[in-house]
Amino acid sequence: MMKWARMAKDKRAEMGVGTLIIFIAMVLVAAVAASVLINVIDNLQDQATGVAEDTQDYFNTQLRIITVDAKDDGVGYESLWIGAQLATHSGPVDSHGVVLIINDRYFFFNEDLDDEIDVDPDQFRSTYEMVWHKPSGFEGQYIMKAHTVQIILEDDVIQEILDDNEGDKISIRIIPQNGLETKKDFRVPVIIN
Repeated sequence: MMKWARMAKDKRAEMGVGTLIIFIAMVLVAAVAASVLINVIDNLQDQATGVAEDTQDYFNTQLRIITVDAKDDGVGYESLWIGAQLATHSGPVDSHGVVLIINDRYFFFNEDLDDEIDVDPDQFRSTYEMVWHKPSGFEGQYIMKAHTVQIILEDDVIQEILDDNEGDKISIRIIPQNGLETKKDFRVPVIIN
């Protein structure tokens, strides 16, 4: 009888040790799962923060068109001058990243006069120059709140666009590198000779 009682105690002990091993294994699995979940949540939070910052930058960056002047030389149009400022809600805009689109023709900022831009009228790619009206003390390539810029287009492409659309509407779109597009349609006046 004694043998039977000791054997029953040994079986209970074995069951207890087995249960303990299973419990420890479950705790380890839960710990690994928890660390994986924490890592995934941390990565998702970082991504969400990045997306939120990019979205805020995108919606807080915009230029507005304040003037559009087409200059003529008595025979036809020779240049187009577009005055622009930051929109009321906008932060600084990198002037080197501003793309101008006029009737499906692309114009890129040209700081070094054709060094970086592949100018190709057949591919609808040209360049423009920008004249700054900055208060004293402002330097750099960023358009700030106090700045007004004149975007000047003086090449055969813009002359062709203006002359071909005389009396018709043309579309001007200004797109910062990271930001909202500004679109303005205007009618090209007829030159009376």
